[in-house]
Amino acid sequence: MPQRRRQAISAASLLLFSALLAKLAGQTPSDPLRVFVTLVQVDAVVTDGSGKQITDLTKDDFELLEDGKVRGITNFSYIRMNVPSTNPGGPGGSGKTMPLPTLTRESVQRTMALVIDDLKMSFESINHSRSALKKFVDEQMQPGDLVAIVRTSGGSAALQQFTADKRLLHAAIERVQFSLMGTGQFGGTSAIGDPGADSGSLAQLLNRRFTIGTLGTIRQVTQGMRDMPGRKSVILLSEGFAMNAKNGKPAPVSFSDVQQVAEGANDAAVVLYAIDVRGLPCGDCLQAADNVSNLDQTEVLEALSDRRQTFRDNQEGLYFLADRTGGRAQFDNNDINAGLRRVLEDQSGYYLLGFQPDDDSAARLRRDGKYHRLTVKVKRPGLRVQYRKEYIGGRSEVSSARTPAERLLAALNSPFGGTDLKVRFTPVVMQGDKGQSAIQALLHIDGKGLQFGDADASGYRTAKLRVVAVAYGEDPRPSKTSEKLFTIRAKTSGFQTIEEQGLVYSVQQEVKKAGPYLMSVAVLDEGSGKIGAASRFVEVSDLTKNAFAISGITMGDGDWRVEPSADDEKEREHSTAVRKFHRGKTFSYGLMVYNAPMDDKTHQPAVEIQPRLIREARVVWEGKPFRPSLAAGIDPRRIPAFHVLRLTDSTTPGEYILELRARDTTGKRTTVSQSIDFELQ
Repeated sequence: MPQRRRQAISAASLLLFSALLAKLAGQTPSDPLRVFVTLVQVDAVVTDGSGKQITDLTKDDFELLEDGKVRGITNFSYIRMNVPSTNPGGPGGSGKTMPLPTLTRESVQRTMALVIDDLKMSFESINHSRSALKKFVDEQMQPGDLVAIVRTSGGSAALQQFTADKRLLHAAIERVQFSLMGTGQFGGTSAIGDPGADSGSLAQLLNRRFTIGTLGTIRQVTQGMRDMPGRKSVILLSEGFAMNAKNGKPAPVSFSDVQQVAEGANDAAVVLYAIDVRGLPCGDCLQAADNVSNLDQTEVLEALSDRRQTFRDNQEGLYFLADRTGGRAQFDNNDINAGLRRVLEDQSGYYLLGFQPDDDSAARLRRDGKYHRLTVKVKRPGLRVQYRKEYIGGRSEVSSARTPAERLLAALNSPFGGTDLKVRFTPVVMQGDKGQSAIQALLHIDGKGLQFGDADASGYRTAKLRVVAVAYGEDPRPSKTSEKLFTIRAKTSGFQTIEEQGLVYSVQQEVKKAGPYLMSVAVLDEGSGKIGAASRFVEVSDLTKNAFAISGITMGDGDWRVEPSADDEKEREHSTAVRKFHRGKTFSYGLMVYNAPMDDKTHQPAVEIQPRLIREARVVWEGKPFRPSLAAGIDPRRIPAFHVLRLTDSTTPGEYILELRARDTTGKRTTVSQSIDFELQ
């Protein structure tokens, strides 16, 4: 693709940047289509006539050709993905209250980017796609899946990062909207006799521009996925595009443009799938929007024929991308989720075929860097095989040597974070010193992982930590990055306390406006070079317009309903950062109620707070609502509300979520909520 076109495409630039920095641990043994000095590997999915995977084939059932020449299969295996069959998303299936799962490269089974071609989609298709995406996240996405939702129109760059957090994905789905700047109409097909439809040179120019943008987005995403783990795929939800000139009208893109995208995906070992979101067409049907009053019967039939042909022409590009990369293009189905389900079935496993070229071929692979044609045949009749149609020889690997600053940046932007240093991160939404919305980041750093220097003349040992924090929201530009280098000095007793209890560090991050954010933090121990990082989804309320809102939740041992001292405040911060509590003992939870509605008679907050506990996506306890109290000397715009909880010894230990819902009881029925996860021991 020419340079001027690439420069115009920026919809997934942050996603690409983040993913390229995510290479932390090299390739896994089952990565498909990797070219070594003497081994070429290609993955293949085999299905029967009904689309069901066939998993009992042997090496002798396959024939493999390179550039038309038969190659002996020297390596053969079937890779079965270890994903569960069901996965409830959370309370009510929403998944919105679930905490961000801990990710490692080894735990990722599938990496999927769902690309929404919103600049070329109709209003109707956008609505169907949004519903399908929500259902996919709530019901079809599985543990071990790493997912990004990318819009070809760009924007919300931070919400396009790969994540396993369903709340972040839901926030990205909410940004999928019909665009008046695009070429889409109300319905999936153009209306006959529509005087507003422009089929002239301007429409052709816009169609070409947006189609090139779609291809550019796919290319950027696939290149960003090059070093991601697991079975990798891009799923394009689109109304399609033509590749060949028809009736004297040029195609919006050339064959070469689309071929380059397929080659780039193959080089990155990414399978492309495509779903035509227009659904099942009725080629001979007139629509309510059609105006045929000035057409005779012959002209109506010709118009219907042209519309049918245009509909099919726009499926050419989708089919080509899927076929060349080993995926599947799915047409003529009104159920988008059925198409997504078939993609997931394809992703449940694959055959890995390898061959060793002869000496001349091996030498050529090392030097030429060109694409070579692959053909995979299945000898058993009635079966269909999906595989990549080419590979590139002699691709060089990028050196993994990086400076500490580069490693910090990589950990900050990677979905896996840094794993050398254990860091637990708790974001608490609050009101900043100037009344603006802010996020207080509480970090608990494992003391055993820190490297302290030798004791000085006074008996102190020293460690230096560099902490970087950034919050990404709807704006492609992140909020101001917070970075601080601080020194820890401790004598023997203090050093032992740090090793046993760890360290808590707090940093406040201002945000520009309310909305969903992905906040990331990274910590570098300069002595050992170890890095720890973590990311959390945060929903920030607007605290600047006197709207009813609540802060994030704090938790800690004991009863906080008494007036806290300075030591209590420190203990509360530590407990909230660690979030580990014991059965049979009392612990407290609390938040700040901002701009609470007031009861005219009692002059107390007209607010009820409903607590409930969630475990393994089910509500296991729902407490009685309690009301915050406005005491003397308390700012009515910022009212603290604390309560206690005691779980018996018979309570099942493990991970829980505490959710607090605050309801306006004045009749406005406004409800706001916050949640926090904790461990019960």
